[in-house]
Amino acid sequence: MVTNISKITINAAPQQVWDALTLPEQVKQWQYGSELTTSWEPGSPIRFTTKWEDTIFEQWGTIIDIQPYTSISYNLFAPRPGLEDRPEHYFIMNYLLTEKDGGTELEIRQLDDRPGAKQEPPQGEENPVLQNLKKVAELNEAARFPVIPETKTMNLAYKHLLNPGFSPYSRVWVYQSSRLLSLSEAFEAEDLIREFVGSWASHSDEVKAEGHLFFGQFVVLIADETLIKVSGCSTDSSVRFLKKLGETFKVDFFDRQNLAFVKNNKIEIVPLSQVKYALQHQILTPDTLYFNNLVLNRSELENDWIIPVKNSWLAKKTGIAV
Repeated sequence: MVTNISKITINAAPQQVWDALTLPEQVKQWQYGSELTTSWEPGSPIRFTTKWEDTIFEQWGTIIDIQPYTSISYNLFAPRPGLEDRPEHYFIMNYLLTEKDGGTELEIRQLDDRPGAKQEPPQGEENPVLQNLKKVAELNEAARFPVIPETKTMNLAYKHLLNPGFSPYSRVWVYQSSRLLSLSEAFEAEDLIREFVGSWASHSDEVKAEGHLFFGQFVVLIADETLIKVSGCSTDSSVRFLKKLGETFKVDFFDRQNLAFVKNNKIEIVPLSQVKYALQHQILTPDTLYFNNLVLNRSELENDWIIPVKNSWLAKKTGIAV
């Protein structure tokens, strides 16, 4: 068995590289106009069709395994004179994607046991096909994060809505929605939040609490524990409420891997795995405002919730220069 390996580093997130590898219209851009036909279901057929002048070349095989954004494996038969379409005459293609420093390291392995298979030296940036693949994936990334001049400042006022009678040490929970709620959804959500905090109890004692929906995307619960401590059961009830709220509007309030930033006068969501890349390529900057949903009390909510990236835990996490 001969194993030939190619590697290339692409300045794009795994999702964008995945699209370049799996979407037929993108595969056509880097595989010399080859038409891809497959459902990408394990066990389903895969076929590449290329027309060169008046001749049609085809390769076909079967999808072996698919792990979204991580790996692809399929076998192929490449017809040639004297080679019959038999299992032992198929070779295997493996694509392995690894997130690295905000980009993606792509490793391609060709496992070949056909007659005449030869061991080739490792391929990399010099390979024209890999260069084209890299360009397609990086264009995907550029389209995902277009650089648009920031012309005005988003209104981030919220402190005046907080109850002034609450202790600065009141406990705070911030839940970020996976998307911006519509205006009608926001009105309904606010009513449900008010209803919940109005009936929130700890061991049958009413919790001194308030709840808000800020900027159409953040549910903030605050409990003043000066008189009544919030019990574990009370905390569990708030979690159940947020899960039900998410089901009502078909959103997720518990995905901590997606982070929120103020960009181009609106809230933009960036996966944690892509933040370093976004900073390196000035899609985000050290001064970009970040919603630090890790705040624990009212004082932190007022002073450390919406802060520049350079003043948050992300500065150390990403190693940015401030």
